[in-house]
Amino acid sequence: MTDDKNNTQIEELIKNQNDLLTKINENLEDEEIEERKIKKIAAASAKIISFTLIGVGTLIGSWEFLLWGYEKWETRTAASQYAKIAKQLYFEENNASVAKSFLKKAIELDNAEIDYKYLDAYIDGMSSVRHLLNLDRPYNSAELNSAYAAFAKASLLEELKPNNSDSYILRAQIYTALKDYKRANNFINKAVKIDPNNDFAHVRRGVIPYLSGDESTAIKSL
Repeated sequence: MTDDKNNTQIEELIKNQNDLLTKINENLEDEEIEERKIKKIAAASAKIISFTLIGVGTLIGSWEFLLWGYEKWETRTAASQYAKIAKQLYFEENNASVAKSFLKKAIELDNAEIDYKYLDAYIDGMSSVRHLLNLDRPYNSAELNSAYAAFAKASLLEELKPNNSDSYILRAQIYTALKDYKRANNFINKAVKIDPNNDFAHVRRGVIPYLSGDESTAIKSL
């Protein structure tokens, strides 16, 4: 009888232990599930934060890029206006010194623009030659040096824009100032061939032979 009682107690003890282990396992499983949920939520939150930060960073970067682009456009626009005024002052008002001052500002604002450097070289070269052409005496060494400096400007013009007539016009003017009318005539003819509608080149095509004493060719050309 006692043995039966003992067995019953042992069975109850084992049952209680099994129930306890089951509860512990269930609790452990619940904790694992909760831990997984927390990890998933944390991962999702991290992604959301990351994407938010990336989005904000991109938005800030895009704004900075747009601001940089606007400032660049504004600077180029200002440079273009200075260059436009310089052209008007030189070609319409015949004022090289003031035109150069405006062109200098254009180049300072947009140093990468070839057209501004081209115009600057053209004005420099033509101004030097104009001074020589207006002299009624033999040139001194400084004036001759300015003529050869003008040749350098002509080379720069040709390098910047090989298919433009300006470098040939400038060379023709330099050779005219040096009274080398044969070379001057060759270069002005090249200029007219490149740009048949260039009025200045056509006038010089008549002036050069006139200065050399060939009046019939000069009248024909004019």
